[in-house]
Amino acid sequence: MNAPNYLTKIILGITFFCITSLNLFAQIPAFPGAEGYGKYTVGGRGGQVIEVTNLNDSGPGSFRAACEASGPRVVIFKVGGRIDITGTTIKITDPNITIAGQTAPGGGIMLTRETIDRPILEIDTDEVIIRYIRFRRSTSYRSGNNADNVWVNSGNNIIFDHCSFAWSSDGNLDIANYDGQPGRPPQVELSNITIQYCIFTNSYGGNNKTFLVSRGPTNISWFRNAWLSTATRNPSVSTPVNEAPTWDCYYEHVNNFHYDYTNGPSYNNNDPSVDAGIYYVNVIKNWAKENGIPSPTIENTNISSRRWLRAATVGNGMEIYVEDNITPYRPNDSYDQWEIGQNGGGQANNNVLIPDNLRSYTLNNTPIMTDNVPLWDATDIWNNLRTHVGASLPQRDAEDARAVNDVDTGGSTEDRVNNVFPIISNGTPYIDTDTDGMPDSWETSEFGNLGSDGIIDTDGDGYTDLEEFLNQTANGQIPDVPAEGVEITPSTATLNVPETITLSTNFTPSSTTNQSGVWISSDPSIATVTNGLVTSVSEGNATITFTSNDGGFTDTADITVTNIVIPLTSVTIDPNVITLEVGENSQLTTTFVPTDTTDTLGTWASSDESIATVDENGNITGISVGQVDITYTSSVDTITDSATVTVIDTFYGTYEFYNANTDIMLMNITGDTDINLEGEGNEVNFRSIPEGGDQNAQVESVRVDWTGPTSGTWIESGPIYAGLPNGHVGFNFEPYVVQEGTYNFTITYYSQDNGSGNVVATDTFALTFFFSSLPVANAGPDQDICEGETATLTASGGPNFLWNNGETTASIDVSPLVTTTYTVSVSDNEGNIDDDSVTVTVNAIPVANAGEDQTICDGETITLTASGGDSYLWNTGETTASIDVSPSTDTVYDVEVISNNCSSTDTVTVFVSEAPNLTVSEDVVLIEGESTTLNVSGSDNYTWSTNETTASIIVSPTVTTTYTVTSNGNNGCSTTENILVTVIPEVVADAGEDATICSGESIMLNASGGVSYTWDTGDTGANPTVSPSVTTTYTVTVEDAFGNSDSDSVTITVNDTPNVTVSNNITIVEGESVTLNADGATTYQWSTSEITSSITVSPTQTTTYTVTGTSDTCSAQAQVTVTVEPVFDASAGPDERVCQNDNYEIVLTANEGDSYLWNTGATTQSITVSPLSTSTYTVTVTQGIQEDTDEVTVYVDPNPNVVIVNGDSVDIMSGDFITLSATGANTYEWNNGATQPNIAVSPAITTTYEVRGFIGDCYDEKQVTVNVIPDVEADAGDDVDICLGESATLTASGGDEYVWSTGETTQTILVSPNATTEYTVTVFNALDFDEDSVTVFVDTDCEDDVDPVDPDEGEPLDFDFSVFPNPASDYVNVRLSGSTALSRIYLYDITGKLIHSEIISNEYLSISTTRQIDVSMLHPGMYYIRMVDIQQEISKKLMIR
Repeated sequence: MNAPNYLTKIILGITFFCITSLNLFAQIPAFPGAEGYGKYTVGGRGGQVIEVTNLNDSGPGSFRAACEASGPRVVIFKVGGRIDITGTTIKITDPNITIAGQTAPGGGIMLTRETIDRPILEIDTDEVIIRYIRFRRSTSYRSGNNADNVWVNSGNNIIFDHCSFAWSSDGNLDIANYDGQPGRPPQVELSNITIQYCIFTNSYGGNNKTFLVSRGPTNISWFRNAWLSTATRNPSVSTPVNEAPTWDCYYEHVNNFHYDYTNGPSYNNNDPSVDAGIYYVNVIKNWAKENGIPSPTIENTNISSRRWLRAATVGNGMEIYVEDNITPYRPNDSYDQWEIGQNGGGQANNNVLIPDNLRSYTLNNTPIMTDNVPLWDATDIWNNLRTHVGASLPQRDAEDARAVNDVDTGGSTEDRVNNVFPIISNGTPYIDTDTDGMPDSWETSEFGNLGSDGIIDTDGDGYTDLEEFLNQTANGQIPDVPAEGVEITPSTATLNVPETITLSTNFTPSSTTNQSGVWISSDPSIATVTNGLVTSVSEGNATITFTSNDGGFTDTADITVTNIVIPLTSVTIDPNVITLEVGENSQLTTTFVPTDTTDTLGTWASSDESIATVDENGNITGISVGQVDITYTSSVDTITDSATVTVIDTFYGTYEFYNANTDIMLMNITGDTDINLEGEGNEVNFRSIPEGGDQNAQVESVRVDWTGPTSGTWIESGPIYAGLPNGHVGFNFEPYVVQEGTYNFTITYYSQDNGSGNVVATDTFALTFFFSSLPVANAGPDQDICEGETATLTASGGPNFLWNNGETTASIDVSPLVTTTYTVSVSDNEGNIDDDSVTVTVNAIPVANAGEDQTICDGETITLTASGGDSYLWNTGETTASIDVSPSTDTVYDVEVISNNCSSTDTVTVFVSEAPNLTVSEDVVLIEGESTTLNVSGSDNYTWSTNETTASIIVSPTVTTTYTVTSNGNNGCSTTENILVTVIPEVVADAGEDATICSGESIMLNASGGVSYTWDTGDTGANPTVSPSVTTTYTVTVEDAFGNSDSDSVTITVNDTPNVTVSNNITIVEGESVTLNADGATTYQWSTSEITSSITVSPTQTTTYTVTGTSDTCSAQAQVTVTVEPVFDASAGPDERVCQNDNYEIVLTANEGDSYLWNTGATTQSITVSPLSTSTYTVTVTQGIQEDTDEVTVYVDPNPNVVIVNGDSVDIMSGDFITLSATGANTYEWNNGATQPNIAVSPAITTTYEVRGFIGDCYDEKQVTVNVIPDVEADAGDDVDICLGESATLTASGGDEYVWSTGETTQTILVSPNATTEYTVTVFNALDFDEDSVTVFVDTDCEDDVDPVDPDEGEPLDFDFSVFPNPASDYVNVRLSGSTALSRIYLYDITGKLIHSEIISNEYLSISTTRQIDVSMLHPGMYYIRMVDIQQEISKKLMIR
């Protein structure tokens, strides 16, 4: 395969990415050599590479993790050895997986399961390829009907290739779906399956069962498998009573080898139902052989009481076709085809052959037959299979070797009940630095670098580059078969949304190698197509087209899509009650009524995702212990059903058992376990990992208690939790020494450190340790010897040895005549036995043949050819079968012939005869037309190539000629010599043609006719360059390579060159014209194409004009440049503005020119001016030949006088707004960003506002301070107690001014009331006021001798009144004190306007009278209340809010 270039790889990569993104893999075999119903399995093609990096039961890098991953995937092994499944069954539930066991290093992969009544592996999905894997379940019988190696429960397109199955306690491989049991299977769940090139060896139990197919799987091929010492079910295809499928089933059993069996294939339908499906079976070219050498047959007796094939039915018939099978009852083709089988099962009468109603006399349509796969004759099957059947890559293990040896030696292990797992070495994985599954060395060899990702299909044959590597292990080289045509079936179909249909491609011929292609829908909005699967989308018609990659052949199918809504009436989830372990998965399915409803899409939901989750496909996963409801709800009709899921956890913790010396994990402890520590030592430890891992927030410590040969307690308070004393450093576990015996462990998880707090969980298990050195037989490596040699075989693995030739020593010498397998049984002194075999291959000694002796003449070469072997070694050192030799004397040549490391030798002699010794003339050179004499001597006979026979000949060749002369010796040897006569032409000099040039020019002379040239100028080349000023003749002498010469001349005529003149360079203004004149020649040619001596031009830009003047044949050029100046516009610069009364100087600058004149008289480009008023300045600018004038105005603007109407400062209350107003300018800028003359502000604190007023660019600035006055909070002080006659000092606070109800205006007053009196103070600042009262309590009983005063006696009370609340908003109270007459109160606003008045009378002569006034309608502000009676007048301020 050539390495593609970079661009090719990009294109191929993009193409393959597009194809895989659309899932357009068309039909090509799963791998070259795949056949049968599973032939076109896609597997993990194009998916991710998942590496198996350890032999653990679970966890990252485990085989389980790879199987249970999602998405298309190819499983590659970076480790070899035994993977013991101690946990739950490994389930493949996500489609598209390829398991490539051939990639494992060392001895490959072996899967085992010593405990638990469940299979090793369960398949519940489509598109599965499994190759080169060993399934060896257990070393002895494990009771239970589920102790299979592999159970295929559901799935389509599955192929097992080169796998080995042994030692199950039920079936080695079972294909059965038990959905709907009891009762009939509801639908086809299993189809398109191939089992090929696999080995099945003995199972355990009473019936030694191998392979069961039950309850409706169809389309299964058994092709070229070896069934060795398997008693029953080889395979058994059966139907339980009342559980037959309603569909027909197809099977083919082709080119299989059966040895040492009780029953062969059996087909039994036990269901009498009239609508039960029919079995269609092809049984063709199989070989069934009983144990023993030779195998017993009907001709040499002692054959089994049962015929190989069995068939029976209690209902409908079958269609079984048989052809060319060899069995003990049909040992050769002289027997009837039907002698191989009997009617019925079990112990049925072997004299009753399969009845006619079960027979088919025409071939059934099964793929191996319809694909015309070349088949082996039955008796050739074993020889063709024996070296590679089963998991033979990377190497065959001891169990398969034993089974193969049984066939070769006639042995039997059908009833063997105890076995020992073969030792599977690990080995070193191949280097794959880019983890694309391909070895770096292979990838570089194939593609030139590591650029392939393994997913692309570099050679376009449909297989990814990774598959190209994996497929190197296919069976032989299968030549490509080109496509000749393709047809789609069916060609028309009608679908109702969302129905689907799978279209098939039928290639012509059917064995076409590359059956890939591209599917396209004419309208994906109506129907889409993916790998032939058509999905209806919306109503309409669409055409589906398939185009083959090989040959570009096409065909179409017409799809009509309808959209008839069929409502859903009910949905049922199955199963509706399920129990899961934490972390375990299970698939729920839905059954719709009616089955053709269009409401088939829905959603799944979990009532508690912390306990169990469910994905969009109904796959549930146990998360934590508890119970949840899983509900399905249809999308359209919202029909629902639920399943109850209980999640359990047998163990709270996970326990990893370690060799504490190596810190290598030995196993996961999942229950009571026996552990053989032989080879590991007695120093161990284990990890206690709580549920959820080391970071479990509920667990702070772990206590481990154990009893047994030794007892103890260990507590760990921090992850990682060790299970036995001395703890660990990280993952470096300290050793604990155990003894043989059983240890009972109790692991308790606590919520706090040091084994305290609450108990979170408790687990118990027992570990039984023993140290057993069971014998492990090793017969040594296979050996090759040559006939007659002796091989020494040395066994190991135990103290006692028994070879099958009777010898009992560890080493034996054997000298077999033919290839022989020797078996040794190694036993210990307790009776434990293990077997191993070694094959001594006897290679024949090759017969060397160096060929016949040869005779040659001196100087000749001869080819010697040896035969008889695979490689050769001559005494010349050469290693090819044929060598060329040229001896000068007689010589003997030896050759060693080698084949299979065996060799023999032979010799051949080459005799050398002497030839005549001729002397001939030297080679000669002639001029064409001359002659020469050629001479020869040294012999008495000569033959020239001219046919002359004299010793001298005269020749006159016209061309160079080689003359040969031959002389023959008497011994038959001849000598031939050669004379070269070189003929050269006569030298004829040619100096070239005469030429004419113009004065000042040069010319190259061109001479010819020789190999060297000499000119009369002294030049020596053929092409000198000359520059004559006058007409000159040049002579050249020409010589050839042999010294012959000739001369010739050439004349160079020199003409005068005209003196062309043209107008001087000139400058014009853009838009002007100018006339240009030329002189000095006869004719003129301007660059403008004009041909007159004068031309008028009007260039728009500076231009150089060229004129060519010609006189005779000579020309000269002259140039004139017309410089074009653009039209010049003067600029005095932009207008300027200044402010009046400022000190300013304005610089006015004109644009670039040659000279300037301002109206001020200045002549500079810039002038400085300071006008007192607006002024205009003019400047005249000269530029080249142009002049222009411009003006500029300097505006003198008045300065503004900004006035803030509010003055320099203004007071406001906190929270109030005030409008600040500025005048005196045209525009304004306040420091708060405002640009209006009037702004409203409400600062929280005293703030200064600045304003800048502009007239033009002139401005003035002013500022105003807004003082924020806080609210007044009046405080009259605390109430006071005094005795009658005493005084009290009252002090108010909270403002700037004070007015007491006594009329005093000081902050502090002195009072001496005769009775308890309330004093009111009003507190003011500039904008606000508040009021507060204080009571002076007068104790009239301070002196016991003072009598109480009668209220009607004494001085009259002082007149006063108070106002409260103040400020007020809704109402105000006016309280009068000391008034005995009518009083009137008046309410004024701040302008003096009377707002309200009324009379207050004190008719009952109370100490005080209070009147309430409604002020809710008044505007906020300052008001005054005035109280007037006949004796006095008092006013008070009132604030309304």
